Amino acid sequence: MCILSRYIVRHYLTWMALALTAFVAIFLVVDLTDRLNDFLDRAFEGRAILNYYVFYIPYILILTLPMASLLACLFAVGDLSRRGELTAMKAAGLSLGRILAPLVWAAFALGLVAVLVADRAVPGANRRRAEIERGGAQEVPAFTVRENLVLRDVGGQILSIGRYDVGTKTGYTVSLDRYEKVTGPESRLRVRVTAESMQWDGRGWEWREGVRREFEGDREVSVSFASLRPDGLTLRPEDLERPDRKPDEMSYAELRRTIDRRRLNGMPVRKEEVELRLKVIFPFAALVMTLFGAPLASSLRRAGRGTTFGLCLLLSFIYYGSIKGCQALGWNGLLSPALSAWLPNVVFACVGVVIFLRAHK
Repeated sequence: MCILSRYIVRHYLTWMALALTAFVAIFLVVDLTDRLNDFLDRAFEGRAILNYYVFYIPYILILTLPMASLLACLFAVGDLSRRGELTAMKAAGLSLGRILAPLVWAAFALGLVAVLVADRAVPGANRRRAEIERGGAQEVPAFTVRENLVLRDVGGQILSIGRYDVGTKTGYTVSLDRYEKVTGPESRLRVRVTAESMQWDGRGWEWREGVRREFEGDREVSVSFASLRPDGLTLRPEDLERPDRKPDEMSYAELRRTIDRRRLNGMPVRKEEVELRLKVIFPFAALVMTLFGAPLASSLRRAGRGTTFGLCLLLSFIYYGSIKGCQALGWNGLLSPALSAWLPNVVFACVGVVIFLRAHK
């Protein structure tokens, strides 16, 4: 990388670091002000509150990255333009595309890092934050033992568990009902398996001390067993441990498995499919905002810092509003999941290209 490229990228990354720090600080202060009474009413200790916001930071960083990238572009390129450095670079024979290329590559690298952070760090941090919020002052991890679980498996099977120990992957007072369709939407119970316990051994569920009943008309055939592995049971321990996780508490692979599971069970998956695509696309919004903001900033020679910051807020509100709007349209089936996730980024990127072509002339 040449000296000029390092100079431009360093200027951009400096403003990026300042913008992210400012946005995270503002976000934390506003959220703490809003939640402080609730923390005090529930007797949260100071350490629990501190840990709550430490685990909140990765999510805020990814959320504010597009806005920070836009602000960094507007300030970095705007400074070059106001000080005449941009004009000097052009006079030296450099095209606008060559001048702005280091910013695009820097934003692309940030996008790759953001994807890894969003997939590896953010879901775990969100889970810990949710556990602290549910666990109270003692920060007791939620759902180490789950009670009265009823889950639907493939093929019209219903699994019921009286108590499930997450640590040992053992369920107690369990039953599995299998139904078959008779006519139309009606179905009847075909097989029922009950047992005192079931345990995951890495290969499947081993049911112990139970009875298997088959129903054929008015007939019932019962067989007792000491150990049994029911055929067709596809639920795994992770399905029992936290089936109520939100999409932002799951990694890409976990959300993908959740979608496959819901689809096998005949459940709607449109909302999850939209969230799955946003997990990949949104971290690269920093690149989109760079493609949009860098050529825009090159044409703002006379704009002051206050005007530039106000423009950043306005464009950020439009961008985040379009993300939320398309997300809602995707959830309700008015847009396909892929289109609802891609449309705002494609529109902003295209507008950025148009501004670049005009500025290049």
